[in-house]
Amino acid sequence: MPYIFTYDSIKKYLNYAAFALLAIVIFSVALANITGGIAALLFILLIIFKPSVLKEKNIFALPFLILAALRTISVFTSVNFAHSSEFFVKELPFYALLFVFFAAMQEDILKNIRTTAKVVAVSGVAASLLGMANFFFRITERAASLSYGPITLGVYLTFCLTFIIFLKDDRDVFKKDLYWYLSVLVIISGIIVTFNRTHWIAIALLILFYAVYTKKYIPLIVLLAVFIAAVFVVPGVADRLNQLLFLWKNMSDRDILWKGAMKIIFDKPFLGFGPNTFTDIFMDRELLVDKLVKSWHNEYIQVYIESGIFALGVYLYMYAMIIVKTFKAFRMKPAHHERNYLYSIFANLFILIVFGGVQDIAGRILFMFLISIFALYLTFLSKQTDIDNGQTKID
Repeated sequence: MPYIFTYDSIKKYLNYAAFALLAIVIFSVALANITGGIAALLFILLIIFKPSVLKEKNIFALPFLILAALRTISVFTSVNFAHSSEFFVKELPFYALLFVFFAAMQEDILKNIRTTAKVVAVSGVAASLLGMANFFFRITERAASLSYGPITLGVYLTFCLTFIIFLKDDRDVFKKDLYWYLSVLVIISGIIVTFNRTHWIAIALLILFYAVYTKKYIPLIVLLAVFIAAVFVVPGVADRLNQLLFLWKNMSDRDILWKGAMKIIFDKPFLGFGPNTFTDIFMDRELLVDKLVKSWHNEYIQVYIESGIFALGVYLYMYAMIIVKTFKAFRMKPAHHERNYLYSIFANLFILIVFGGVQDIAGRILFMFLISIFALYLTFLSKQTDIDNGQTKID
């Protein structure tokens, strides 16, 4: 049988496809779709060659299957089936990525985490430079990628920064400190000119935590220096910063959206109005400054309004599980680099949970990737602790 059709070769190609998807998702929707399709086909081939690959325990598989089922039911009970049926094309395929990524990353999770850091460092710097070029050459009003606007670019760059910031001393990832400093500086600069206030807050808290945790304050000084320079050099940063300081007066229509949601919160509490029905049920559009808004600008409200209290409950259960299992993992007292990998993964999940981005197309891919390596890493830590003392388990 040709080499290309062996189990090991398919597993290797699936691993390559997963990292390729992670790298290119911010640059091209078309290429991301093609790469995701290739990864899915490789995953199917992998199952054909070795069905036991599905037996590896994935603690998030059942919650995601329940969520997919609830979201699907809400399509058929929707107030506008034509709008909600887009769920089958725009959202449902992403649930499959959980299993694709999980299979792709199963072998040698430590190596895969290090490779992830290298990939996102390079792609994050490239995406940041491209976004800044679009902004400074006035191709776009805010830093944006070729396929997405500033919010999605902010989600991606924040993901990249969060993944690499704890890995400065890992010589398997950054051969020299200089590479880490340059990567962090470029990515922070890109986030600033997306003008996303949410991501400004996220990276400020992230770097503050990093400084306290490591007792290394240079990144915090760099962040402050870049922000101060941007206030004087980059048009619009000062105004945006002022809006952040007086956030309650500059909600960008969120207050109107959320008040609108409160008006219908008890109308369909169990199954919701259906995915992608914002334009059908939001009645205060004339009050909005931005008439093109198509969502509730809050992921928890959106899940509840679209699919009901049970779907929201599954989301909250998964998020609670992430937090609980992370604390249990830290109680195992993993070694230095292994602890930093846990910080990288959990901090990313925490930022997506608190600051949003999971409903974004690129954000869904990043979330599925993070959930997959998180589940695998917990298993790895459990086995390591089991070897050491045969007692502590995360499961």
